[in-house]
Amino acid sequence: VGGASVATIVLVTLIFLHFTLLNPLERLRDYAGRVAAGDLEAEPGAFCGELRQVTDAIQKMVSTLADKMQEAEAASELAETRAAEAEEAVIQAEKEKRARSDAAKSQREGMLQAAGMLENVVAGMKVASGTVNTESSLILEGANSLSARVESTATSMEELAGSIREVAGNAESASKE
Repeated sequence: VGGASVATIVLVTLIFLHFTLLNPLERLRDYAGRVAAGDLEAEPGAFCGELRQVTDAIQKMVSTLADKMQEAEAASELAETRAAEAEEAVIQAEKEKRARSDAAKSQREGMLQAAGMLENVVAGMKVASGTVNTESSLILEGANSLSARVESTATSMEELAGSIREVAGNAESASKE
């Protein structure tokens, strides 16, 4: 009878351990597996005693993890937005730099062209050199003020060219007379 009693006690103990420890541990492992697979909304089920404390700690950890993931996602979206804004600002700055460079180049070319025209007019106008000196001083003053106003360069250069044409026409008329 002694061996049967020991076997019964061992069997009852194993059954007790299975239902009170092994089965709950298996459910807890399944819960942890679902969380590890990305299911942060998974529910662990009901546990008692120390397993309940472990479950509560895991649930708190999962909740904190979900919050941190949302914060990281929000920060990532903000960083992407800021990066796009910065990229757009760089593109805009490059466009503005090219526009300033093109305007400066046009201004230099216009000034060189005006200087060439002035040289031709001065060479052909010995009689009207006083008038040409006065006009070239006005042109130089206009050219210096134009460098501070890049946006009005084209209009001012057209006015300068018109003045030069008028002087050239006057010089041509004066030389024919």
